[in-house]
Amino acid sequence: MRAKNPRRTLPALFPLALGGALYGGALVYGCADPHGDLDDFVERNDAAENSSTGGTGGGAGAGGAGGAGGGSPTRLADISGTFVFACTNFIFGDIESAIRFRATNTMSLTGAGGAGGATGGTLDIKIQALATTAKGAEEVLGNETGIDAPAEVNEAGEFVFRIAEAEVPGTANPSGNPLVLADLAWRAAIVSEDNFCARFSGRIAQPEGLGNIEYSNIKNSCVGVRAAGGVLPTLTQPQLEACKTLLANAPAP
Repeated sequence: MRAKNPRRTLPALFPLALGGALYGGALVYGCADPHGDLDDFVERNDAAENSSTGGTGGGAGAGGAGGAGGGSPTRLADISGTFVFACTNFIFGDIESAIRFRATNTMSLTGAGGAGGATGGTLDIKIQALATTAKGAEEVLGNETGIDAPAEVNEAGEFVFRIAEAEVPGTANPSGNPLVLADLAWRAAIVSEDNFCARFSGRIAQPEGLGNIEYSNIKNSCVGVRAAGGVLPTLTQPQLEACKTLLANAPAP
C-alpha cells in the first residue's frame, strides 16, 4: 500500500470480493500443509503472549485462535488497545497494497480472565483509515466509525462485527480515489493479545455502480496487529497468509 505500488483506476480495483469467516464455533484449516507458515506464526504468537510489545516491528504473526491443531485455546486473549487493521483484496492482494485502518478496541471478558478463565466477552471496535504513508497511529484520515453494536466473543475467540458505513480517503488506499464502503460485515478470530484475523463482505456505496463486495475469495482477508506505543508495526505477507489459512474454509458472517 505504499508509494511503490502503482495507482490503478477505481473500476479496476473494485469488482472486489473481500470476505467472510469462521465455521460454526470451530476453526477450520484449508491448507494442505499445516506445518508451514502457520506453525512459524504460532511460535511467534507464543513469544508475543509473553511480551506486551510483541506486535511492534511486525514481530507478532497470526496463527490460530484455537492453536495449530484446531483445538480449544488455552485462554481467551484480551485485544483491548490500538491495532493496525490491514485488509487486502483479490487485485491488490499483498500486504504492501493493503488498505490500513487504525482499530481502537475495547474488550470486556466474561468469567475469571487470565489463563483458562474467561468464557467469552464483548468487544467494541472503532476504525479510521490510515494514510498510506503513516508510521504512527495518529496519522489517520477521514471519519472514525464505530461498529453497529458490541461484538459477542465466544470462548474460542471468534466474533462477528458490522459497520454500516466507512470512509476511505484517496490518500488512504492504493487506488488514489476516495471510497465509501457500506454494509460491512466481518467474522474474526482472536489469535493472541497482539493479533486477530478477519474476512469481510459489503458493498461500495461511492463511487456508485461498482457493485457488491463479495466474501468468497480468500485473498480478501485482514490481519490486525497491535500498535504498541502508537507505532505502527511493519506487517508481512506471511502474517496475512497465516490469517488466510486460519479462515480458509469459513462461511460468511
